[in-house]
Amino acid sequence: MQPAPELPVIDLEERLAHASATGRSADGTVTVVVSGFGDVRAVRVDPQALPLTEVEALEVAITQAVSAALDASRRLVEQAMAD
Repeated sequence: MQPAPELPVIDLEERLAHASATGRSADGTVTVVVSGFGDVRAVRVDPQALPLTEVEALEVAITQAVSAALDASRRLVEQAMAD
């Protein structure tokens, strides 16, 4: 049986879960928002970079691709820890 986590650890996890960080491409056309744990929350593409009808589809595709890569990365970590 593992000991219960200390309250400061629980508080930190809660703060990270609600926190967000933003990154932008060098030219400012792409913005990515992640949680304190690194989970992708949003990807935004400047509409001036592409026709508006293509921007929304591209944002969704980028978000899905980044999320899939993060999921794969987590699986690698889980496998490494199991070995």
